[in-house]
Amino acid sequence: MTGALPKIVILAVAVVVAVACEPTGTAASRAASSVSPPDPANATFKIERDTVALTNGHAEREAAPGSVTKVTTTLGDPRASGDVDGDGRADAVVILVYQPGGSGTFYYVAALLNLTSGVTATPAILLGDRIKVTGV
Repeated sequence: MTGALPKIVILAVAVVVAVACEPTGTAASRAASSVSPPDPANATFKIERDTVALTNGHAEREAAPGSVTKVTTTLGDPRASGDVDGDGRADAVVILVYQPGGSGTFYYVAALLNLTSGVTATPAILLGDRIKVTGV
């Protein structure tokens, strides 16, 4: 997909992530930042109405019962880590490549928040169909 809208969305997401990843300068945030970011290759994400559990960065299921057509989701590049939610713990921001079995290849962005209660994925946000993501 060409046009200004997808580029604007990608730029907006990149700016939000870049600003959110700035160090806060507090001793608490520096001490907590030693926590490793979550592993996106083995995480569960919400894409539209589907819940997708990646194993080694990949998930696959039948498009319909008995169908040879597969719905695949893969962990894309680039990826980024930093303190997205300001709690001093390293989070991860990822690109997900979702292929529902037709001609489309849909790109989504999602964050894995490394909360003290456990890892939580934000709902994936559609970036576009058949685009090139150059940065997160």
